[in-house]
Amino acid sequence: MTKVKVKLPPKLLEIFKGEAFCRAAYGGRGSGKTRSFAKLSAIKGMMWAESGKSGIILCARHLLNSLDDSSLEEIKVAITEEPFLSDYYNITERTVKTKNGLIEFKFAGLDRNISSVKSKARILLCWIDEAEPVSEKAYEVLIPTLRDEQSELWVTWNPERKNSPTNLRFRDSKDPLTKVTELNYKDNPWFPDILERARNRDRSERPDSYSHIWEGDYLSTMTGSYYAAALNQAKEEGRVGFVAPDPLMTLRVFVDIGGTGASADAFSMWIAQFIGAEIRVLDYYESQGQELATHLSWLRSKNYSPDRAEIWLPHDGKTHDRVFNVSYESSLKEAGYKVTVVPNQGRGAAMARVEEARRLFPSMRFNETTTEAGRDALGFYHEKRDELRNIGLGPDHDWSSHGADAFGLMAVAHELKHKHKPLNLSTRHII
Repeated sequence: MTKVKVKLPPKLLEIFKGEAFCRAAYGGRGSGKTRSFAKLSAIKGMMWAESGKSGIILCARHLLNSLDDSSLEEIKVAITEEPFLSDYYNITERTVKTKNGLIEFKFAGLDRNISSVKSKARILLCWIDEAEPVSEKAYEVLIPTLRDEQSELWVTWNPERKNSPTNLRFRDSKDPLTKVTELNYKDNPWFPDILERARNRDRSERPDSYSHIWEGDYLSTMTGSYYAAALNQAKEEGRVGFVAPDPLMTLRVFVDIGGTGASADAFSMWIAQFIGAEIRVLDYYESQGQELATHLSWLRSKNYSPDRAEIWLPHDGKTHDRVFNVSYESSLKEAGYKVTVVPNQGRGAAMARVEEARRLFPSMRFNETTTEAGRDALGFYHEKRDELRNIGLGPDHDWSSHGADAFGLMAVAHELKHKHKPLNLSTRHII
């Protein structure tokens, strides 16, 4: 086979050297990862076809309602950019196939029709682009279908959440056959001027999302998040840093009640102190499907014991468990804690909590390391919308809502305890 030179971002060279089952790249816009992986998949297909090997290259995404949502156009452009590839492939409006017919590109979505992947012909390579939202179930179904000795899995994504299945599986993998690199616009020697202008506009006009879009950082605030502006202001004013508890002041634990079992809602807790008008947000805890004993064990491990802390519950803290016929209120009191149950705030309570929390935000200082997961939840907590009617439907009930509800309970509790305006804290108040 004739040797050819192909332009690739240098950081990609390492992960494409040697043997591997999974080759992956994550990062922001303009890195060249999508175009590079598309081109390399075509080269890989050419090499297999030249050796007489037959099968398919599966290009997958989380959602694929039509070919318009697929990587088809990226594949076409990548092939036509290189004369040696353009000469080797037959390209039609809907298909890409080697001229000898041995290798063909196929396209699939992993959300609604993952089971159909199992019926695909021999998959030599599966490349998942925009892989951030792909579920663990999808990976569990997909990966066993790559049964050929030479089969590989390629993954590209822009990270949003630390605990997404894609991130957990690949980013910090210890498997020597999984090769991963971070790739951003700075790593692309051919980063175009048009994208540089777009990047600079986003940096000045969209600072909330800039780091995620262009630097490959985790998504700290979602567009439309109730707390995005307040969180960014807190960072700018230095109110996210080291915050020490006052040893003489009561620790307050604010809870959003979850349940037990794999499908249960998460159980969330914020730990804070009210010192005058100042709110020191010290810690955050979240667990899913665990019994109350697990949550109590965490409280004790952090020295949030009954002699130092009191617990605030939402109105359903009085509700008796269907199995054990005891309430969270009674169980926590039995454990030695002073417990306050905040009454049901009635219709519109969720938005009332949001408004109260936003009003109090300038009075809050967050301990950076211990509240990171909670602040991630606040940054994502957003309004559910009816796009057809362009109207808001109130807070969306998703993974972020449990931490946000406990946070809102803290705001309600503060209002019950204090009847004055929040103190606006600047950087000089940071401990």
